[in-house]
Amino acid sequence: MMESLKEKLGGAPEGLKKSLLTWAMTLGADYANQSQFGADSGANLSFWAADYLLLSKVRSALGLDECSIFLTGAAPIAPDVIRQVEDRYCWARNGGTRTRIDPDTGEIQYTGRHIFMGYFKDEAATKASLDEDGWLYSGDVGEIDKDGFLSITGRIKEIIITSGGENIPPVLIENALKSELPALANVLVIGEQRKFLTFLCSLRVEPDAVTAAPTDNLDKVALAVAKEIGSGATTVPEAQVCEKFRKYIEEGMARANAKAASRAQYAQKFVIIPRDFSLDGNELTPTMKVKRSVVEKKYSQEIEQMYAHACL
Repeated sequence: MMESLKEKLGGAPEGLKKSLLTWAMTLGADYANQSQFGADSGANLSFWAADYLLLSKVRSALGLDECSIFLTGAAPIAPDVIRQVEDRYCWARNGGTRTRIDPDTGEIQYTGRHIFMGYFKDEAATKASLDEDGWLYSGDVGEIDKDGFLSITGRIKEIIITSGGENIPPVLIENALKSELPALANVLVIGEQRKFLTFLCSLRVEPDAVTAAPTDNLDKVALAVAKEIGSGATTVPEAQVCEKFRKYIEEGMARANAKAASRAQYAQKFVIIPRDFSLDGNELTPTMKVKRSVVEKKYSQEIEQMYAHACL
């Protein structure tokens, strides 16, 4: 819902109205960040002006002026969406919890008095869940920044191990690519036992009015990108053969690579697939998670072509 709200607000007609809305939303996001991280934002007159003139009216129109607490949870949310609100978290009281990141796999591991001691009379299951010192394998991959904040970046079972032995969290790269390329709907990074990373990507399209299945018609966001880059493409097949769309993705890929933690995390080739992931296409689970093995099998020929005669 929050992503839909942001998309609708960002889709305002070009001109003075959109410029003012962008100005106000930027100030609002900055104010939320300042408030959250302890900076003195009380004297931010620009924000108060933006709030009085525009943001308060937007909240009223959406009914959010009647909302006391606005919550999101259970699923990941893009940083550019959540930055519009103050970020909070809650937890059960588990005193004495210790957290570490496995240096080899990047897995988040926990220990403490609240962690179970193992499975009754099942040594194999216990060893699969806990190490010899009682650290619990979470199955999540993450990182702890210099301020002590823990971020979950993927799942162990999703980790790609390249032919060079590098452990790559694909979700991190996929999110970076989608952030740089708003015309993309989904991205799936490939690289298991490969020399370099590639990715499959689908474009944002309008859903069928009856079945909600993805169509070939680009949606408003993708059409706006097409206009911006000078492409006349209005459908996925047209975009697939459009050099301007290819250049657009190549440039976004380069920007994402520039932010990567290492060269091993660089994406080097891509394919625009003909249809977005969907439930009826069996690429998504009921909870909207991508079935990686299904997608890789469905597009195995396209994947092999990206690696054919590779000299990278």
